[in-house]
Amino acid sequence: MRTRSFCDVPEARLASQPSKCHEPSLRNPPARWAAFVLACGLICTLAACSGSATSTRDLPTDVSGPVRGFQIQIHTTDEKATAENVVAEAQTWWASLDEQEKRRLYGSTSMPVEVKWLQPYYRVRMGHFRSREEARGLLSQVAGQFPAAFIVPDTLE
Repeated sequence: MRTRSFCDVPEARLASQPSKCHEPSLRNPPARWAAFVLACGLICTLAACSGSATSTRDLPTDVSGPVRGFQIQIHTTDEKATAENVVAEAQTWWASLDEQEKRRLYGSTSMPVEVKWLQPYYRVRMGHFRSREEARGLLSQVAGQFPAAFIVPDTLE
């Protein structure tokens, strides 16, 4: 013989008996399931965004659109020719490092060095990093060659 739970009691009797099943969210299993799935999705999203120390160079190639990240800005100037000279200097410095050192510092042998125009200056930036902590690892080396270097948040493409 089956025992009756509060959820089996007709609605007329529920008004006189306090019950956990009287809560609309507890009487509706699909609503509970949807809330659970939503909470799990939010937790997974927060975990994925907060603790990752992987760089953007490790992102899947099917990710479309810009990604928020960080770069190391090594120079600022109002002259494009000067910015291009600094790019060449940074590329020469990076090329002078041995392969093992490059992999230790950046995880790759190639380092993006680019000029970004943000009015009224040209900004020379290098590297693509997902986190500020990851950029700090390279900043100490870069600052030896470019003392004015610092980490900047940026949209990476």
